Amino acid sequence: MKAVTSRDVGGLSDQVAQYVVEHIRESGLAAGDKVPSELRTSAHLQISRGIVREAYRSLRAAGILEIANGSAPRVGQLSNKALVQILEHGLSTQQASIEHILDLRSAIEIRAAELAAANRQTEHITALESETAGFDEAKRDVDHWVEADVRFHSIIGDASGNPFFRILSAALRESLAMSMRTGFDQRRSPREIDQMVATHRRVAKAIITGDRAGAKKHMIKHFAEARKAILGARGAKRV
Repeated sequence: MKAVTSRDVGGLSDQVAQYVVEHIRESGLAAGDKVPSELRTSAHLQISRGIVREAYRSLRAAGILEIANGSAPRVGQLSNKALVQILEHGLSTQQASIEHILDLRSAIEIRAAELAAANRQTEHITALESETAGFDEAKRDVDHWVEADVRFHSIIGDASGNPFFRILSAALRESLAMSMRTGFDQRRSPREIDQMVATHRRVAKAIITGDRAGAKKHMIKHFAEARKAILGARGAKRV
């Protein structure tokens, strides 16, 4: 990257960030590998260290860099931090709705379940069996249920074999955390709660037995139930 002479500090910071991203790609760096320090980048690009620091902070917020006091900056692990911020911003500013996020999440989770049935390993089977065994206890308390549900879908994301399913699903779940609690609270009858648990168990069983069609079918049903609980009967019709 050539020395930058623009007076636009925001523009300079963006150019530095782009330089670092290109450096990571062109150097073939992997997660955990060191990247040039702020001081070294500042000297190389002939840009003030303050502007470089701003660029590094933005890359850290996006999960591209990991920066700890006293340590060299490193390439970050895949993270959902930036996506969670975007989703929450969209909801808080009413540029997007809970229904939009449910639409996206259902599409991702349905495909993830299908892939998980094809790609699951022994550790995923063990984890699903353990998680579903604890559903009867978890369903008695909304916080415990939400935690169990997060773990359940995280296992499926891992089992899919696609790291982006895990990251995207986790971000979407985080943005829906409050709505998930609302949905649980609205399933007030024991029958409705037992149906919710049963559907989760059918998804797990299909994945464990390698039944791709069954995993897809039961995950579709799961999101029809979730949509009805969160959005009401109007939303259930769209699944």
